[in-house]
Amino acid sequence: MKKKTILLVAFLALVAFPAAALAAPAPAATTGGWEFTLGGFVKLETWWDSTQMDKALNARTQRNNDPNFHHGQLRFTAQGTRFNLSIKGPKLFGASTSALIEMDFDKEGDARQAPSHSYTPRLRHAMFRLNWPETELLFGQFWSLLCEFPAETVQDGGFYLTGSPTHRLAQIRFTQKFADMFRVAFLVGVPTNTGDAIWEASQNRPVPFGVSSSLGLAGTSAETPHLQGLFAFERDLYGKAAFYGRPRGFVAQVAAAWQRTRYRNNVVGLTGNTWGHDRHNATLAAAAFQDNNQIMNNWVVQGTLFIPIIPTRTANLAGTASLSTQWFIGQGVGAFGLGNDGDNSYWVWVGPGGVFDPVNLRFTQGFYDLKLTNRYGGYVQAQYYFTNQWFLTAAYGMTKAFGVTQERNFLAPVVAGVLDRSKYLTASDQMKTLQQFLIGLWYTPITSVKFGLQYQYNRTDWFQKRMGFNQNINTFGPGNITDIGENHSVRFTALYFF
Repeated sequence: MKKKTILLVAFLALVAFPAAALAAPAPAATTGGWEFTLGGFVKLETWWDSTQMDKALNARTQRNNDPNFHHGQLRFTAQGTRFNLSIKGPKLFGASTSALIEMDFDKEGDARQAPSHSYTPRLRHAMFRLNWPETELLFGQFWSLLCEFPAETVQDGGFYLTGSPTHRLAQIRFTQKFADMFRVAFLVGVPTNTGDAIWEASQNRPVPFGVSSSLGLAGTSAETPHLQGLFAFERDLYGKAAFYGRPRGFVAQVAAAWQRTRYRNNVVGLTGNTWGHDRHNATLAAAAFQDNNQIMNNWVVQGTLFIPIIPTRTANLAGTASLSTQWFIGQGVGAFGLGNDGDNSYWVWVGPGGVFDPVNLRFTQGFYDLKLTNRYGGYVQAQYYFTNQWFLTAAYGMTKAFGVTQERNFLAPVVAGVLDRSKYLTASDQMKTLQQFLIGLWYTPITSVKFGLQYQYNRTDWFQKRMGFNQNINTFGPGNITDIGENHSVRFTALYFF
């Protein structure tokens, strides 16, 4: 009872009186072999961007011919503030026990601030582990094995589409170390039901017969657990360099993830966008059917290197430099935090159906199979420490879909009498390539305070060229056709760690 009381009082003190907690950080509370430590940070973010992007700057950039998005806005928020409770407990089976509970207020879809707005708390981590000298067992919600080397950006979750995923899942994880330099890990976790172009209703019900919908609203559910594995090598070969402000030696690792997903067939004729081509505008293909249930394999393989370029043998980071890079390849990578749902899949025409139309020389229906989008990408980041307080970061990230063409088939359905013969359909406006570049200057005058100033450029290349909105005639019109969207952003952050 005493332990529960101490834990409850500490938690309420942090939530109700954060200013007092930050003004005088208290040492960890201990009782009966248990130790409780409150931690986290208060974070202010302010940024100007040119296209109304999301807070993490990972949204697909709208085309340059869309004036509804391409105007700048200055924003402030403290919703990235977070707190955690670390717990160390008694021995169990010869292992030390510990736990972590962490929350923030950065719930997805809650990024725009209104006066007196109260952001919704979000559970980030809730896990405990048993640690032996070379072995660890972890139970609960925590980072996936793909998330060990995030790019150091001013915004939380930066570059997560371009090789730096922020994927947390409930899991059971086993980790084993060998020879003080090798590490293998394996986890079984909750699968991701990607929404992408697929409809995912409550209780995963299929579309009722006769209900009009857009292409692919057929339901999705995972058929297997989410599986991940990791093999890592880490060693101080010739000195260390800074990774998030702490010296670290050379690292090379490979991780892989897999799950199997069931996509249900649709039961009514559907409509979808034809894949990008030179008609300059998205068009619709009518009466498309996905006529069978499909089992698809989402998978990804990721490789990582952390290289001390100018190393140090001491804790002094001044004059040191590092290079970190991480690249992936896979299909349906939205299941692993490496893609937007809308870019995760598409449909391929497999055969005609319905009645043959002798006037337009086509069948009135078409049958399509679902395909998961192939995608590769990654990032490279360089850091240089002028002093222990000042350092510079430059990073480039990209992701690209591949294996999709603009093929036609003579028997495929036409659109409004026009011989499109589209072999590929998509229920959403899909991104072909995303590129991100940033340069940031950081200052840490003391260990508990950190400031960052960053410029970032994003570019999205879309599969489909589209006409922009002509404000003079209040409609879409010719003369401003493009498949490119660009964004510029300047960001500042101030953090206080406790």
